[in-house]
Amino acid sequence: MKSYQPYSDGQLTHMLQQGDRAAFDTLYERYWLKAVNQAYKRIRDREAAEDIIQNIFVKIWENRNSSIEHFEAFIKRSVRNGVFNYLESLNVRHRYFEPFKQIKLEDVEDLDANVRLQEKDLMGLILVYSKTLPEQRRRIFLLHIQDKLATDEIAEKLQISQKTVQNNIRLALLELQARFGPAALIVIVTLIHTEITIN
Repeated sequence: MKSYQPYSDGQLTHMLQQGDRAAFDTLYERYWLKAVNQAYKRIRDREAAEDIIQNIFVKIWENRNSSIEHFEAFIKRSVRNGVFNYLESLNVRHRYFEPFKQIKLEDVEDLDANVRLQEKDLMGLILVYSKTLPEQRRRIFLLHIQDKLATDEIAEKLQISQKTVQNNIRLALLELQARFGPAALIVIVTLIHTEITIN
């Protein structure tokens, strides 16, 4: 049987689109372990991590006619989404997420009277959400939100540019807003007093 290992990801995804099972198997072998390890680092449950990745590859095969531009980036993004869905399935959503989704923008001005959020619940949301972020962004986001370090302090601590820090926090906040809505973002920014804007 001809080996597909010499083929690039782009060639393999093109052959996959044509229904080539051997191309799919090669991509599976190439990325299975990497993807499982990526998921495991976020949830610390090996069996659950393997289930997440198995579901991802099942969907890839089921939707094999769809075009995938960059397979490795697609897998990383799928793992982050799979981890997030897994965390929601553990009823984390009901404990942390739903109160934020129910907040109305007009309620934000009077947090104590109308929202009545506990800081520990807010931090619970942040910690769960952070597990879905890429590693560097997660570290930067937590240093800023949890440890309350300024962007210049984070840059010095991680030996990266302040601009990189600012960009990563901005991207984290943009995704947070997309997941939980603008009111949740305003509550978090207000309570944590973050210096980053997302405009």
